[in-house]
Amino acid sequence: MKTVTNLRVYDPHSRELKHLLNHLQNGEIIEASEMSQGTQIKVILDLPDGFEALF
Repeated sequence: MKTVTNLRVYDPHSRELKHLLNHLQNGEIIEASEMSQGTQIKVILDLPDGFEALF
């Protein structure tokens, strides 16, 4: 599955992206942690069903 193009990073119609966005909107955050690499703050959210979100 190719997700990165010169116009977008993710296909807005992908089933996986819709499922992840649903988890972020309605689901429970099981755990939140911070990545220490780099100069920007990166937060990892552990979600139900094994999903993770990185911000």
